[in-house]
Amino acid sequence: MKIIKLEAENIQKIKAIEITPEGNTVVISGKNSQGKTSVLDSIAYVLGGKSMIPQKPIRKGQKEASVKVDLDKYVVERHWTADDKSYLKVSSKDGAYFQSPQKLLDSLIGDLSFDPLVFSRADRRSQVETLLQVADFKVDEGVLKSLSGISEFTSELSIDKIGEAYDKVYIERGTVNRDIKNLKGQQVGIEIPAGMENINRVSVKELFEERKKLEKQKEDNSNVKISHAKFITELDKLKADINIVEDQLSALKIQLKDTEKELSDMKTQLEGDEKIVKTFEKDTGVLTLKDPNFSEIDKKISKADEINKIAQSIEALKDIKKKITRETKKADGLTENLEKIMDYKDKIIGNSKMPIKGLSFEEDTITFNGIPFDQTSDSEKLKVSLAIAMALNPKIRVIRITDGSLLDSDNMKVITEMAKAKDFQVWIEKVDDTGKVGIYIEDGMVKNEKGGEK
Repeated sequence: MKIIKLEAENIQKIKAIEITPEGNTVVISGKNSQGKTSVLDSIAYVLGGKSMIPQKPIRKGQKEASVKVDLDKYVVERHWTADDKSYLKVSSKDGAYFQSPQKLLDSLIGDLSFDPLVFSRADRRSQVETLLQVADFKVDEGVLKSLSGISEFTSELSIDKIGEAYDKVYIERGTVNRDIKNLKGQQVGIEIPAGMENINRVSVKELFEERKKLEKQKEDNSNVKISHAKFITELDKLKADINIVEDQLSALKIQLKDTEKELSDMKTQLEGDEKIVKTFEKDTGVLTLKDPNFSEIDKKISKADEINKIAQSIEALKDIKKKITRETKKADGLTENLEKIMDYKDKIIGNSKMPIKGLSFEEDTITFNGIPFDQTSDSEKLKVSLAIAMALNPKIRVIRITDGSLLDSDNMKVITEMAKAKDFQVWIEKVDDTGKVGIYIEDGMVKNEKGGEK
């Protein structure tokens, strides 16, 4: 629906107007403070409801005001009285009245306050918020939480939640990559002597315990040798005594019997002692005993610290390699999550109904054909802004531009072409004192219409 006829009386600076617009662009011109803005405002007052009506809409010095808009299908009338009361009436083309007129209008009206030129000059945040309303940009927080590890989002806007998830993963990946770089630096600083890449640590305590066992063995061998030497000495002494006795036996035949008996006893003792010595030699191996060699164990002990340092370096190197592998895998996983977040963003943007092809989001700004909105040309800004305005007003297809004096001929051409192509009605306010541009307003009334007297 578009405006077929607009009638207004005593609204702000308007005395009385009646406008029957032609075409898709309606230019309201005139000098400053003559009622141009009031014409566009009257459209918002009659259709937009209380939120768009100022506290004092009635012309100064007057007691009543009214606006009537013919939308072809519906006729909407709003009347104000001096006691600040407002009356709304909506009727169909056949004259039937609606019991809940504002409810009907609310179901039809989009955002009449949206001005494409104001949007193009707004801050990035406001632009993003507006486009999110149009695009119906819906984000599944569960998906973003699973990819980023965020428990709760601090951002309110859905597009900011995607950025928040991306930033968290990006920062975490940066931390992991720094850890990998540090680990690789530690790896380079560790040198292992050739041929010693697989040695293990040795226990100095166990080596000293082994040496103590060898010392005990040496001490035991020494004691056995001393005992053996003592037996040999006693045996030699006994042999010498026997020789003496035998010599005495020759000289002392007289004492033969006693001496022979003594000799027999001594031989018997000798045989017994020889048996003891042989048994001792057999049991102890005293004749073959050799003291242990300490050189090998002492060599191991002297090199234990060096070996343990190398083994420690090998263990540290293995540990660093494990950490690098683990952290690299973690970084790869984070990179994959970043890609998934961007794929998810592209997916939901692709599923969103953008008002114009090429429109998208990049972090905290709107982009058009990949270029930030504020870096696009004036005509591109206007195209995007108009497309958003049209998306915000799909049923009553009326758009207001209150600062049309900023529009050059190229921009006017863009508006004219888009309004015609999309079948919208664009009301444009322009400052002009020639009376030859559009519908000329003077002193709250229509003076000229397209250069002719009204």
